[in-house]
Amino acid sequence: MSIKLDQVQEELGTYIQENPNLLSSMVYEAEITVNKYAQTLTKINGEYPMVHSLMSHVVQGFKSEWQELGEANFRAKLLKSFKQKVNFSFKPSDMLGTWLAKLYTEGKDAKDHQISEHITDDLKKQVIIDLEILSMEGERDDANADGEFGKSLNGLLTLLKKGLLSATDPMFSIPLEVAVLANILDVVEEFETGIPLRYAKGPVFMSRPMALLYKKAWRDTYGDNTDFSANSAGRTPLLDLEIIVLPIPGNVIFTTVDGNLKRLIDIIDKPEITDIQKQDYVLKLFMEFTLNYDFAINQLVFVGNFDGDAVRGLGNNELNKIYFPQEVFEPVTP
Repeated sequence: MSIKLDQVQEELGTYIQENPNLLSSMVYEAEITVNKYAQTLTKINGEYPMVHSLMSHVVQGFKSEWQELGEANFRAKLLKSFKQKVNFSFKPSDMLGTWLAKLYTEGKDAKDHQISEHITDDLKKQVIIDLEILSMEGERDDANADGEFGKSLNGLLTLLKKGLLSATDPMFSIPLEVAVLANILDVVEEFETGIPLRYAKGPVFMSRPMALLYKKAWRDTYGDNTDFSANSAGRTPLLDLEIIVLPIPGNVIFTTVDGNLKRLIDIIDKPEITDIQKQDYVLKLFMEFTLNYDFAINQLVFVGNFDGDAVRGLGNNELNKIYFPQEVFEPVTP
């Protein structure tokens, strides 16, 4: 059996027209871990101004005269999304063998599973893999974003790293010892006790290596108890918060308020396959979409900090007072 380039190009074009949300299903796939926990934020032209207000206490006892109490403090953060693309070329003749094999193993006829569907199914799998990695470990580099993988958007690791170092929009640092099997239970307890009182509601996000250490230590410590349950290792020891395991390396642990993690997309530049071109023996697929991830309010992201010189809080005396007036902090030396 042979296959013609023009035939595949025409069939692929028809298949894409009949499935206009094909690329959207790849980009917004629920399989991508972060998409399960990020709130989608739509805007135009890739910029998302986020303003939040902080108010001091306003409630007081009654007296029949005006006694003003309370101040409002408004702060803003500009979130950005970035244009992404997929430029993928393939030889239809190279796809023929795997397509026929799939038809044979699944007992299907060619009309039940067109080669265009076979091609886009394979491409979808790779787009999902790439976005899973980018959403966790990507680091946006404007100068080198195109032409290579890994630098087109910011993933969670980058957001946390930059958030801990930021002077203008710092994340809340919780000093911790480097986690090993011998101390992992103590480290997680220390993290819990470091979360400001009003915000200890979870869930707690943990890197896979750290979560595995925690579960092993939990089993080793409590496995002989008559009421032991393996499921209990999926929650924190003190506050009983759910632990969400993230596919990222190293020691990473953080929590934040509900809805603070955002997935940034564009309501005008919807994901689409913009063109299919034929050149020599190959077909070229052109795809475009807009995407990034960020936190709306960095100060409400509570991050385990394994730097030996780390100090609890936002690293700024004034910001500590504004955001967490009921907490006690060690004075920060400028």
